[in-house]
Amino acid sequence: MKILFFGALSEIVGQAQIEITEISAMPLDSDSLQLSWQESYPAFANVFYRIAVNKQVINENTTLSPSDEIAFLPSFSGG
Repeated sequence: MKILFFGALSEIVGQAQIEITEISAMPLDSDSLQLSWQESYPAFANVFYRIAVNKQVINENTTLSPSDEIAFLPSFSGG
């Protein structure tokens, strides 16, 4: 599972990409993934972001698989 961080989120985590290869460490769904990152990095609670799974922004809890690419996307401004 590949997890990508953009903008302020990559600064909070200290890197732009993380690979999780151990099946037992992989979250089962997007809600548990989000909770895990907020527990590990409390500053996540201060940043508005969206989650994309395999390049599709999700709006509800989504089941994850080991081959997924997840992106944490902060708000982008501009026109």
